[in-house]
Amino acid sequence: MNEVNKMNNLPEGWEWLPLGELASVSAGNPAPQGDDKFENGIMPFVRVKDMGKLSGKALLKDVSDHVNSLGAKNLNLFRKGSVLFTKSGASTLLNQRAILGQDSYIVSHIAVAEPNDGILSEWIYYWMKTIDFAKLAHGANMPSLPLSKIKAISVPVAPPEQQKQIVANIEKLFSHINSGVEALNKAKELLKLYRQSVLKAAFTGQLTSEWREANGGNTGDGENQDGELPEDWSIQPLVELVKPTRPRVRPSDYPDLPFLGLEHIEAHTMKLLGSVSAGSMKSTAFHFQPGDVLYGRLRPYLNKVYRVDFEGFCSSEFIVLPESNRLDGKYLQYFLNTTQFIKYATGLNSGDRPRVKFDQFSSFRIPLPPPEQQKKIVSEIEQIFSHIASTEESINKIDQMLNKNRQSILHEAFTGEILNK
Repeated sequence: MNEVNKMNNLPEGWEWLPLGELASVSAGNPAPQGDDKFENGIMPFVRVKDMGKLSGKALLKDVSDHVNSLGAKNLNLFRKGSVLFTKSGASTLLNQRAILGQDSYIVSHIAVAEPNDGILSEWIYYWMKTIDFAKLAHGANMPSLPLSKIKAISVPVAPPEQQKQIVANIEKLFSHINSGVEALNKAKELLKLYRQSVLKAAFTGQLTSEWREANGGNTGDGENQDGELPEDWSIQPLVELVKPTRPRVRPSDYPDLPFLGLEHIEAHTMKLLGSVSAGSMKSTAFHFQPGDVLYGRLRPYLNKVYRVDFEGFCSSEFIVLPESNRLDGKYLQYFLNTTQFIKYATGLNSGDRPRVKFDQFSSFRIPLPPPEQQKKIVSEIEQIFSHIASTEESINKIDQMLNKNRQSILHEAFTGEILNK
């Protein structure tokens, strides 16, 4: 809870009141079961995932599901202008907030506050943006927040005319911040595209064409038109270059080694997010060695790729690809993150079990330069990616600054200071 919530002295004419006295607070409805409840439906049914798509916007109008008259039977309809916030499940900790943009049915994981007369929806919405539900919820595995706690949340209440003026000032200032955030998000997307263009240039030979020429290597046609590669490169099936040979053993026999699951690798960024003790794992797991590449094979979390530089164990949801004399592990790691390979792997038919097997993608043919060129390509990629990462870090710092500015604006709003500006 930030400093806004700690203030004691309110402007003249303001008062503290519990949310339950300012709005009708209730939970949504149990989700109707069965496709027949949604077939040809026209009435919006708001789920938690719809809240997650707002990206900081206040008004929620677009939803994925719509119920028909059968699905809506015995459900409570909530009116436009109601304030929504997730109250159960992991999303409770994300502090998702929204203002309902149209009359809708709401899932039970979401709490709904329908403001009384004289209380603006936006007033409640922006105040709830200052409340951290993580500090109010209970339950580690499945966080939840009882309606009684929600109703008891104290809200500073200004007279109606001041509410309107303050909300207008908040939205004016927030619009400038939102423009900045939108520009930052576009910059992040451009960096993602730039990463892929670098990888494409790397694996067609363009990225190192000048280096090859300076070092007596073949440069191909110089432009790599029509997919032509340098003459000293070859195209080889993955199965001819690397085989998943690491054994399955019991991690408990090696208590000092780490264990990696899919949750420990960040998709497409090749970042390691953490590990757990292998000694705590009871079942067998793959034993990997430094230089091995781990490829996530479980749908829908394909294309999590990481080259390890330490010994340990990993989940069977990874395919372990050992480094070889012909194929540098880092070169393989970067290739598995190209758009070309991601599209191919994503399109594989895995049958009833949503897992990709090695023999399903091992026939894929990859461009293979001589070992020395592989290392040079990796070096060039890492140098450029380092600059991209530095730019992303700067963008993230600006993003954090904008978030702090939002909180400063809310502080000024709910202390009345914003009225003097």
